Amino acid sequence: LLSKYSGQEDIVIGTPIAGRPHGDLQDIMGMFVNTLALRNKPEANKKYIGFLKEVKENSLEAYENQSYQLEALVEKLDIRRDTSRNPLFDVMFNMVDMVSDVDIELNDMSLIPYGGESNVAKFDLTLSSMEQNDEIAINIGYCSKLFNKNSIERLGRYYLTILEIITTNNEVKLGEIELLSDEEKNKLLNEFNDTNIDYPKNKTIQELFESQVEKTPDNIAVV
Repeated sequence: LLSKYSGQEDIVIGTPIAGRPHGDLQDIMGMFVNTLALRNKPEANKKYIGFLKEVKENSLEAYENQSYQLEALVEKLDIRRDTSRNPLFDVMFNMVDMVSDVDIELNDMSLIPYGGESNVAKFDLTLSSMEQNDEIAINIGYCSKLFNKNSIERLGRYYLTILEIITTNNEVKLGEIELLSDEEKNKLLNEFNDTNIDYPKNKTIQELFESQVEKTPDNIAVV
């Protein structure tokens, strides 16, 4: 999806990881979370099934090195920093692997999950997924300076389109996956290009321009 949107075939996304590789850490309270930078190359000539294996291998290798802090990686790569952006990635993927709808009893206290919404985007895009009642719920957070609600809803539809295509045919090449529906194709190819209009065939462009200037002298000209 990111490759289709950006036209790039070298994509880096971030993903959080618990940072508790040892069993002794499982019951300890505290912040152990680290962020992994996953780099994959969704080249157009690759089949989806082959690319999926690449992503799996890259992810497993990253998990094996989850104790290596992201800050240390950035320092080692000596990347030029911008205080307004993450130096390695602009997109975060978060797979929430926990039970969220179970009440917890803690001594005399009863803890009940409460759903909340965040209005702050830490990245350009953040896709979070969680398994609920044998379904996967997906939430997309976004930077409102770059996207609006309609564009994110469209992105979500395209994401579902890709999922439908690859589950139907996992041998499809990435470059052959089309996001646009027939309706959108018709709008782009036909409706937006339906620009036929009658105009004086015996006049030059300069004459037409001057005529328009006389009609709307105070309007801004777009060249």
